[in-house]
This record gives sequence, structure tokens and C-alpha cells, in this order.
Amino acid sequence: DAPTLSRVRGGAAFTSNGFDLQGMQAQLWGGEVRLEGGAKASASANSPQAQIRAQGQLTAEGLRAAAELNDWTTHLKNLQGTARYNALLQWRRGQLETDIRSDLVGMAIQAPAGLGKKAADHMSLRWESKLSTESVTQNGLLQEQMSLRWGPSLEARFVRDLSSGNPKVLRGLIRWGSSTPASLPSQGVTLRVQTDQFDMGDWSDWLQPMQGTPGQGGGDFAPQRIEFQAGQFQAQGRKLNQVQLNAFRSGETWRGQVSAQELAGDWQFQPVQSKEPAKLQARLSRLTVPASQVESEASMDGGLKDLPTLDIQVADLELRGKRLGALSLIAQNRLRPDGSKEWRISQFQINNDDGEFVAEGFWRRPAGTQTSQTQLDFRLQVKDAGKLLQRMGIPDTVRNGHGNIEGLVTW
Repeated sequence: DAPTLSRVRGGAAFTSNGFDLQGMQAQLWGGEVRLEGGAKASASANSPQAQIRAQGQLTAEGLRAAAELNDWTTHLKNLQGTARYNALLQWRRGQLETDIRSDLVGMAIQAPAGLGKKAADHMSLRWESKLSTESVTQNGLLQEQMSLRWGPSLEARFVRDLSSGNPKVLRGLIRWGSSTPASLPSQGVTLRVQTDQFDMGDWSDWLQPMQGTPGQGGGDFAPQRIEFQAGQFQAQGRKLNQVQLNAFRSGETWRGQVSAQELAGDWQFQPVQSKEPAKLQARLSRLTVPASQVESEASMDGGLKDLPTLDIQVADLELRGKRLGALSLIAQNRLRPDGSKEWRISQFQINNDDGEFVAEGFWRRPAGTQTSQTQLDFRLQVKDAGKLLQRMGIPDTVRNGHGNIEGLVTW
């Protein structure tokens, strides 16, 4: 959408060929802007029908109040201050083309490293939208090329179809960290990340506008494919090292492969839908959980309502440096009659050459209480007690030995 000017003052000289702006000034995005240019009726079919150059200053408050920037409200709340800009606005085939540039000096931005800055710092920003070369020369095609360059690390490019009243993104590439030029995918939007460190907590607000469904508001720019590489990835206090992830989206469901020092395998994730909790399915060849990342029940208590439904199988599980064998975990996050959430464990199984542990149970916090309840109905089949204890970090205790232990524990 074209920006809205207010408090417009100045003049325009009209001729038989068009008009020229004279001393035109206005308010735009919270600051003063000076406008030059005009329109020529004799412009060729491939030339802009009108062209306006703008020099001005914007404010963070003015950007947040602009209706044409509503899709970016989550981002704009992290801006404070003012910045100067230069812009070129032109109309071709009835479509607005823009080229906006700023060094962002005077604007403080609270954002992840590489995007954020102090007010006095320089960081180049360029936003450009224009009709494709084919759209300029072919009347039957109407497509727009959009590009954003923010600092040294972020680049985004899109192609949109403008032939209908509802513009649609056909393909695009969002690139973070990688300095290697890349062409746009043949269809859909790809997010490509290559960085030394990535903290999901820092990025959650900035990624929110891309989490919608394509074709619905800001979600039209949402990626359908992710190519991710990070030396270290951190989320909710957990860390993975040397991470490589590839994923694609089908409807609301993400599927992909992940490889890191701590794990490797295939996964599938379905986000929260209506009243249904999120669902995570994983088939991993290996999973290592160091002692520093083993959470206590108390530390997880507050997140019970946010736990996804799980269907996890691990061929080789290592917990706190102990090789436990194969893991199978199936658990559902469900709503109880009293309105509280319960994590129902329908299958929890660890199997190795020395024994097998099988359990089912629940983890819940009853409504009106601050204390959680956990119950496990378990069975332990011991094939070799000595080797099983050694596997658990208690060596040279017994030799051989076998048997079964069953029980019900609550706490």
C-alpha cells in the first residue's frame, strides 16, 4: 500500500504533458519530508508514468502508526528514535514502485546481533520493489520483485503476482549470515541460515510474522523450506552443537532431517491447532543428553501446559554419559475434566542387552494447586544385573544375576 501523506503544502505546475511538484513538503511516518518530481503524459509505455523523489526523517512512533506497515507491528515495537532516508516512488502500469534507503543513524533497534544497533551506529538499510523486466515489456504479465537488505547479514527477495486484487508471493529467499549469493527457488519461499550462534529466544519475536499460513496476511512471506546451519543452537536453555537442519512444510506440518553432535535423525512437527496441542514425532539414530541439560521436574512444572504430544524413538540414547540403549516414548498432552493439563505417558520403554524398562503413567498439576503429581507403573526385566549396573555407572557391584521388578511409584 502507498504511504499516507498529511499536512501537505507546496505547489504543482500543470502543463499539457503532466505536472511538476514545486516546494512540496508533508508529514510522513512521523517526520517532515520534502518531495520533488512529477508526471509526464508523453512517457513511453515502458517508462514510469509518475516519479517522485523524497528526502525526509522518520520516527519509530510514526512507523508504528502507519497503516501500511501493520504486518510488521511486532518488529516495529523494537525501534526507538529517528532516522533520515531517501526514497524514490514511481508508478508504472498503475503499480507503485519504491526504492527506500537509510543509514539508520539516530534509530536504536532492539534485535538479535547483526540486526540490532545503538542509535549512533551506522547500518545500511535498503527496501526496493519494482515490476519485473518481463512485466514492463509484456502487458499480459504483472509481477513484482521485492528486496530487503539490512546490514551485512540479512537479505530477502521475493516475486509476487499482482494480476489479482490479492497479491500472492510466488517464490522468495530469506538469507541470514551466509555471504554466498543464491538464486531464488523455482517456487515457494526458502529460509537459509548460516551462522556461528543462534538463540531462539532472541529471534522468537522477529520470526513471528513468518509463522502464518501462506496466503494469509504476513504469512504469505512465510517459508515453506528451511536450510539451517549453526555452530551452536540454543532454545529454552538447551544447546546443540554443529547443527544442520533441512525441513519443508506441507500445510501446517513441518518435516525434515537434523544432524548435530548430540542427535541425528528425521522429525515431524505439527504446531498448536485450535484446542489441539502441538505434536512432535522423531525417529533418531542417536540422542545424547548431557547432565547439564537434564531438567528437574520442578524446573519444567510451569511449562506443563506447553508440552507437545510426543512420539519419539531413539536407537542409541546416552543420558548423563551413560549408554542406555533404545528409547521409545509416546505421551499425550490432554485436558482433564477439572480444566487442568495432564501429560499422559502411554509408553516409556528403554531396552538394551542387559535389561528392559517399561512404564506408563502421568504427570499432572490438579486445578487449584501449585504442586504437580507424577505416577509411573513400571516393570524392569533384568537380563544381567552386573552389566546393567555397570551401564548405570555402578561397576563391580554384582556379577551376572537376572530377575523382574514391578511396581507403582507416585510423588
